[in-house]
Amino acid sequence: MPHCFAKFVPLAILLGLIEASPICAQSYGDPYAQAPPAAGPAPVNRYPLPQQPAAPSYPPPVQQPQYQVPQYQVPQYQPPQNSAPQYQQPQYPPAAAGYPLPQGEGGAANYQASAAATGGASAPASSKFAPSQIVARVGNQFVLAGDVDAIVNQMIGPALARAKSDQEREAIESSRANASKMVLQRMIDMKVLYGDFERNIEKNAGRDKLDEIRKNIDRRMRDQFEKELASMREKVRKAKPAELQAMLARDPQMPVVAMLMEEHQIENLGDLDLLLRKYGSSLEKTQRYYRESTLGRSQVAENVREIPEVTHKAMLDYYQSHAEDFALQARARFEMMSVKFVGFPTRQAAYQTIGQMGNEVFYGAPFESVAKKYSQDPSASRGGYFDWTQQGALSTEVLDRAVFSLEPGKLSQILEDERGYYIVRVIEREEAGSVPFEVAQTKIKDAIETQYREENYRNYLTKVKQQTTIWTIYDETAGRGSAAPGTGSR
Repeated sequence: MPHCFAKFVPLAILLGLIEASPICAQSYGDPYAQAPPAAGPAPVNRYPLPQQPAAPSYPPPVQQPQYQVPQYQVPQYQPPQNSAPQYQQPQYPPAAAGYPLPQGEGGAANYQASAAATGGASAPASSKFAPSQIVARVGNQFVLAGDVDAIVNQMIGPALARAKSDQEREAIESSRANASKMVLQRMIDMKVLYGDFERNIEKNAGRDKLDEIRKNIDRRMRDQFEKELASMREKVRKAKPAELQAMLARDPQMPVVAMLMEEHQIENLGDLDLLLRKYGSSLEKTQRYYRESTLGRSQVAENVREIPEVTHKAMLDYYQSHAEDFALQARARFEMMSVKFVGFPTRQAAYQTIGQMGNEVFYGAPFESVAKKYSQDPSASRGGYFDWTQQGALSTEVLDRAVFSLEPGKLSQILEDERGYYIVRVIEREEAGSVPFEVAQTKIKDAIETQYREENYRNYLTKVKQQTTIWTIYDETAGRGSAAPGTGSR
């Protein structure tokens, strides 16, 4: 059940139940606290119950209690101050947040979102630089402002289209400056390594073979692009927020394109090209970015030492120093039915209805059927069922505390918050703990090997940078560089 783009990695990396008289004809029973006195005559039970003695009562404690006025010996829950219960499922990114962006101060761009034909996409305006303005030179290569803007637009455009207020839009737009600097730095790193790849090709292949080699590389990269994009879509679909952050930190382009394809349900490259043009990019630009990025990284692989073997001690040390990564939060699957105060003339009427719903379940009616028929919670359409939910994920504290304290299989007392009454039943619960080291070893080994590769990558990148002339427009604005090379086109 969980998983869609919701807790959208925060704008962080590139920058989740009155009182009423006892209900006359109802036998809602032992588990519940006394119903409060009524302001008027006692109401008549709206739903007839099975024949029983005039004054029904629960069997002895060893048996399942009936529903008279609740006497369940469960700690009383104080009504929470927050909103009605809401299951917060893990998602790709939250609707109002958009794709993850780096935090920090940054000038807000003068940037308007316009509705687009494809799935409501919007095309933000560019940054303060003209699209054709050169914002960086890397050896004999250069980066245009439009290249940077296209990627940043893909990151924040969907969030701007969903923003419901000027305040939200301003918060999103304020991340543009930092996002642009981050993307520019990634593009510089990419071009540094791609330039090294080109020099290596020219050095090891005769000039008469260069054209043929480049054509073969281009053909291979186009085929590989489609496969990589399909693989990236599957990864972002399954990724947890932290994993998504790591992916975007390594490459701000391909994960974002994969997210856009997921969000707009795009299945072919032609439709992808139309969508990318809404953000100032194109399929050709995206393929070129992928080509240069992939070939540049291949150059690193060709020139760095093999990663060392991961020892048992190294894995154990990693497990102990990253204990939070292997912590397991308590989680539960449960059923819930509710009535909202706004749907009844009095709280007493709402209380009577939730009591009748509980009686039906107690006397044998399936929870799912009763919830679908009477519950006023959005979960009614699925019979009040909630899949695995982590402790603390429910916005209503009274529900969260009940779900993580009640014995599985038992109906709760009538729970109350500021918006209505609730009855829950826990299906299954797992207590908090940790993933055993024996189970985590494979994941730990992969994580350590990734650290080794990233260290090799950084070391090689630093070495090649020292041999490459690099200029950015930010050097000039900081008064550290030469005059801007100006504008250009490719």
